[in-house]
Amino acid sequence: MNSDSKRDLDPAAERARALERAFVQSNANDMAGIQAALEAHDGRTIAQHAHRILGAALVLRERALSDAAQRLEAEVSSETLSWDSVGTRIESLSQAVVAYREKAERSTR
Repeated sequence: MNSDSKRDLDPAAERARALERAFVQSNANDMAGIQAALEAHDGRTIAQHAHRILGAALVLRERALSDAAQRLEAEVSSETLSWDSVGTRIESLSQAVVAYREKAERSTR
């Protein structure tokens, strides 16, 4: 039996892959919500989506993703909110989400 076959039979590995897939889908949904909220200049909704990403990223120990989500959440919660800065933070978070998705896809091959 090769290592791929063993991995396929490992329940813990399958649970980890299922969790990664769920997180990737959740991130996609949250990023869509963030984009819609940005268009509406709805900082509260942006913060809620960023916080969801942050929480899951912390559980999965995904530092780059959690840092980007935390920076966005802080930016939209700032009393000196700048929508240009929010857009920049969203772009950074989007890049971190893409990097995580690509990492997750590589790990399921």
